[in-house]
Amino acid sequence: MKENANVLARYAVICQQNGIVPIVEPEVLPDGNHDLYTAMRVTEDVLAFVYKALADHHVYLEGTLLKPNMVTAGQSHSQKYSVEQNAVATVQTLQRTVPCAVPGERCSGPGEIRRQFTNCVGRSITVCGQPHLLNLYK
Repeated sequence: MKENANVLARYAVICQQNGIVPIVEPEVLPDGNHDLYTAMRVTEDVLAFVYKALADHHVYLEGTLLKPNMVTAGQSHSQKYSVEQNAVATVQTLQRTVPCAVPGERCSGPGEIRRQFTNCVGRSITVCGQPHLLNLYK
């Protein structure tokens, strides 16, 4: 995780030195049999490593975008979680790890699921009162 975070940080530095806004995209794969709570913990760890590396490399956070994964249980996990449960888990994970200086995040995912997820994230952010996360998934 640490080495991947450093690679992302070096990429961000090179982008910023060349006048490009880096889109930081740490990848947490949904492979495996892990539950939603484990996915949250792993994603938090990955994001913590990434933001530590970005700080160590003196990346200007206000000049970056984050493209996080949707926090979901492993594809082989027996329990299936709702889109809303995944959205709440994602928002909580981002609240715990993404600095307020980051101006926005973008999510990738399949069409209709992404739209449903975006709506759930918006409701979760409103309830949680985290205005800096309102740039999510626009």
